[in-house]
Amino acid sequence: MINKTILFVVFIVFFQFIKAQDEFITIWKPSQQLSFPFTIDAPSQPGAHQIWFPGIGEHYNIEWEEINYPQHSGILSDVTSTKQVLIDFGTPLNPNAGDATYRVKVSNGSGTFRQIQFGVDGLYSGSIDKIADIQQWGNIKWQSMNNAFSDCRFLQLSASDSPDLDHVTDASYMFYSVIDFKGNVSMANWNTSKIKNFEFMFGIPPGSFATDTFNAPVGSWNTSSAENFRCLFFGRNSFNQNLNSWNTSNVTNLTAMFGYTKNFNQPLSNWDTSKVITMNLMFQENKIFNQNLNSWNTSKVTDMSFMFSGTDAFNQPLDNWNTALVTNMSFMFHFNPNFNQPLNTWNTSSVTDMSHMFHDCVAFNQPLDAWNTGTVSNLSTVFAGATGFNQSLESWNIPLLTIANSALTNSGIDCTNYSRTLTAWAENPNTANNVNLGSVAPLTYSSDVAGKRNILISKGWIFSDDMVGECRTLSVSDSGTKESGFIYPNPTHDVIFIKNIPDIKSYILLDASGRMAGKNILTGNSVNIQSLEPGIYILQLISKEKIHAFKFIKR
Repeated sequence: MINKTILFVVFIVFFQFIKAQDEFITIWKPSQQLSFPFTIDAPSQPGAHQIWFPGIGEHYNIEWEEINYPQHSGILSDVTSTKQVLIDFGTPLNPNAGDATYRVKVSNGSGTFRQIQFGVDGLYSGSIDKIADIQQWGNIKWQSMNNAFSDCRFLQLSASDSPDLDHVTDASYMFYSVIDFKGNVSMANWNTSKIKNFEFMFGIPPGSFATDTFNAPVGSWNTSSAENFRCLFFGRNSFNQNLNSWNTSNVTNLTAMFGYTKNFNQPLSNWDTSKVITMNLMFQENKIFNQNLNSWNTSKVTDMSFMFSGTDAFNQPLDNWNTALVTNMSFMFHFNPNFNQPLNTWNTSSVTDMSHMFHDCVAFNQPLDAWNTGTVSNLSTVFAGATGFNQSLESWNIPLLTIANSALTNSGIDCTNYSRTLTAWAENPNTANNVNLGSVAPLTYSSDVAGKRNILISKGWIFSDDMVGECRTLSVSDSGTKESGFIYPNPTHDVIFIKNIPDIKSYILLDASGRMAGKNILTGNSVNIQSLEPGIYILQLISKEKIHAFKFIKR
């Protein structure tokens, strides 16, 4: 008899243990409040000791108990809900009511509990401010994780087990805007093999980045079914896990995946991007990312806008990329201070928008004369502030150009390259009419091409703030312009002397390809060129009224 009793007790304990492992367990604190007002889309707003539990299922059970006061408990049996359930905890036993917390345990009961969804598109179904922790996932067979814990600002994950995601294809917005979410090492064991949609799964909105600490180990996830990675880690400043083993063979959307992840700098060279269509904003404002992506297959990509905008450290080759289908390159390297890689192999025949593409890219100075710009309509601010850029755009055919304000403002294009550009555009009968370049300061053009500039003006072009300079193409034997001023000796080893040119303020040295080789204030009548490599150079002497240009040979 005693043995039977012992067996019965063991059975009961074992049954309770198994049952406990089956439950989905969360921790709630009804006194928690957000710093902003919000409304739950429900028949009423919860009272001081109530929560809206946004569960979905049929004939499932909910048990709850006040933590540290197990005698204060309750049960809701045979629950069927398509949106939410009101749980009333009543007056807490905790003498400090504001500290009262509750453990809520959900089991399938005689039916199925299959989903939790706190909010969709700003409409909240549950008490996003009250849930504090996921303690156990249990054996719930989740059907979807779309918006599961969206906007639950105080939520953490302490569960050591893994959710059953075998039937989940949508995990978009699962932890969206869970600002202080740290994740858990147990996340490394999640089976994500069926998930197609990862959009904003961990993303947080602008304005929340400073407090982020999320850096969960998700590098081993099976992403073989993944199609959408849009904004997956957007704003997660602390995230820096190696994802190079992720299977991306079915991914089509990489928009802003690492946008504002300011500390992410892991290799991604193994990724298969052959199906990707959008890469816009992918690394926007990522301050340290500098990995080689030249092996990526970009043959189906149509949008690369903002891709490396504000990506301060990035300076890797991209010349192997197939850009034949790209239509939007606007802001692509915007405010990138270090990028200076050759891009002349790119096929730009489909691009319509290059606005702000190299805006303030102070290091960029690569030839782009092979680019096909026949379909470009917007060049607004394309080289504005690109002070290192000194290339001729004479080969650019721009029949469809309509917007070009500030395209060349404060760029580094010298008198020679600007003059060549004006000449070619004026002589091309296909050049668009009525284009407003706005201010092109501080650019200068040769007096020889003033007539070409006037041709563009007669076609409705608007320029302002450029000045006449002197930058005629000279043979090596020429000593200067038609002016009486000249430089000597030429050729020379280490010093160039200047004769009969008054009021020179500064000078610029350019190599034969137009790249800047040096610049400085002129304090005397000579320029030291000892540091230059042997070759042919242009010396520009800048006065208040004009620029004097001389070609010389450094031995």
